[in-house]
Amino acid sequence: MKGKKTLRFKIAGLNTAFVAIAALILVAIVGLSYREWKQYDQARRDGARSRLVLDTVYTLVGDLVDAETGQRLEKPSPKKSASRFRHPYALANPAFATLQGCSTA
Repeated sequence: MKGKKTLRFKIAGLNTAFVAIAALILVAIVGLSYREWKQYDQARRDGARSRLVLDTVYTLVGDLVDAETGQRLEKPSPKKSASRFRHPYALANPAFATLQGCSTA
């Protein structure tokens, strides 16, 4: 009888040890997954910010090229309104503001 009780205690001890090891492995996996998710989230934010800056720069360059082309094609005279040549510059101003916001954030 004594041998059976000792065997039961050994088996119960092994089960407890296996459950504890499984719990430690689970905690380690959760911890590593959380760290990877945080790194992914930071990389995603950095990528979104880079896309915003690139889109703004491309818009700004396009608007400035349009403004320069408009000035070169036809110089404003006293008879013609110069406001249509200022329109691309007015479009470029928000792009400058966005770029300034990106550089300070």
